[in-house]
Amino acid sequence: MTTPKKPITLNEWQEMFNLVYGQTNSTLSPIQMWLHLMEEAGEVARDMRKEDYASLANDLPDLFAWLCSFSNQTGIKIEQAVWEKYPKICPYCLRSNNCVCISEGFSSYDSRRLNRYQKNNSKPDSLESWEEMFKNIFGNVNRILSRASIGFHLMEEIGEVASLLRRNDFDNYSVEIADVFAWVVAIPMKMPELGTLSEMAWSVYPGMCKRCKMHVCGCEGNLTGPRL
Repeated sequence: MTTPKKPITLNEWQEMFNLVYGQTNSTLSPIQMWLHLMEEAGEVARDMRKEDYASLANDLPDLFAWLCSFSNQTGIKIEQAVWEKYPKICPYCLRSNNCVCISEGFSSYDSRRLNRYQKNNSKPDSLESWEEMFKNIFGNVNRILSRASIGFHLMEEIGEVASLLRRNDFDNYSVEIADVFAWVVAIPMKMPELGTLSEMAWSVYPGMCKRCKMHVCGCEGNLTGPRL
């Protein structure tokens, strides 16, 4: 059996999870998949509250896996969604380093004015590069925010996707998915002792199902994809 190679780009991470769990997840609706993601987010919140970082290093990759799986199911490319919202700048204060929104109170953005930044900047070419980009933009903000506050922000964005699902508002998924991803990567940014999201995800999902260890999940009766 060929040893799987670690994904590099965000697109490759999505493709890997689709290869492993796509067949399994084909039986699930987007709402069911988001409920699984919300369950994993609850576990992440529990780990952060209890300061159980060993469990967090396992549960955060599960959350990332469901984000990729949901995006596969709904036709969203996370990489493109994040780039449209965060083209190497904060979409609110337009800074590429040391965002000041927390002190200056920016609360809205104009997607049209981000277009020139998308054209003039080069897109990060790996998951690690995306993490570094967010660190450059929001590192100072995340140092000020408490761990609980970061968790609250993540749950807020997850709730906004749930609201869109409830209203069948498919047009705005990608913007909210970008925000969910941004707060997912904020957790290891706040807690560098965990390692990067890329390192954690590959440790839990090295190109195969975490339970049956097959490149295409073969867990009997499995309807929960990367939840296993």
